[in-house]
Amino acid sequence: EEPSKGKASGGSGRLALLEPRTKLSTRAHASPITKGQNTDSTGTAGEYNELGTYYLLQMMYDEAIEAFQYVLTNFSDCFEANYALVHLIQCYKEQDSPAQIHSCLGDVTSNTTNAELKRLALFMNISQLCREGKYSQAMSVRQTLLALDCDDDMEKSLRFREGMLYRYGLGNDQDAASAFQKFIQKYSDDPLAELARLELDIMGVSQPPKASPEGPATKQLDSVPEVFALYQNYPNPFNAQTRIEYELPKAARVSLKVYNVLGQCVKTLANDYQPAGHYQIVWDGRDGRGLEVASGIYFIRLEAGAYALTRKTVLLR
Repeated sequence: EEPSKGKASGGSGRLALLEPRTKLSTRAHASPITKGQNTDSTGTAGEYNELGTYYLLQMMYDEAIEAFQYVLTNFSDCFEANYALVHLIQCYKEQDSPAQIHSCLGDVTSNTTNAELKRLALFMNISQLCREGKYSQAMSVRQTLLALDCDDDMEKSLRFREGMLYRYGLGNDQDAASAFQKFIQKYSDDPLAELARLELDIMGVSQPPKASPEGPATKQLDSVPEVFALYQNYPNPFNAQTRIEYELPKAARVSLKVYNVLGQCVKTLANDYQPAGHYQIVWDGRDGRGLEVASGIYFIRLEAGAYALTRKTVLLR
């Protein structure tokens, strides 16, 4: 039996979650979660994430917290727990509850057996500590996270953030310069390297030689591209907006959309017939209704003719 969502409870103004939980727990026993898999095969976690998202959009934060916490408690080994954690922290931010944020992130870091979820909690904790001006603690957490098996995007972000923490948080230009120089040496063709060079320029520090970057910046913009391409958006992670670049070697029907981790389309950036050429589109972190979307992981998908490619991005508010 499907859960009945949105049912009024008592007159307290809260939406009832107890009844759906009872029914869903029965379904979960009948179709147990397979440990170590990326997703919950019962669909229960996705239902509660959708319920929590609805409450969050309605600014019913207590109800949203209850739904997302249920996913974290009962489905921590599943991919859906990542979505629940990001949006649970967003609820606490809306309630201006830093103590709850630290308690939640600390609990996940200490108790979860889901390595990806633990890395996400540590990454979010760095941002929260920076917002509170606790830069030494943020640096310590950054070092802990780097020691884990991070993916390339996360490691890149952490190494760049080292320089920013030293310079703007701890006021240590010497270590900041060293961090930026190491970053440029390791990621010389990355867009973040340009920001590192700018920081070194401001500090009056000599820089490593600039390598010729790969990608659309090296090409004549009036030339016709040779292949379909979707480049990694920049910056990534981003806060206010991010630039998305793609190329078409021939005219095609183009669809460029942003999806959340549930596979729901949150914004259509392009959906028309376009001639061959180079294109840039800026996403401002808002959905199709013009509302700011929550912090979290999103996917940018380009479809052009028979070509399709998806890039992952992270929004941090």
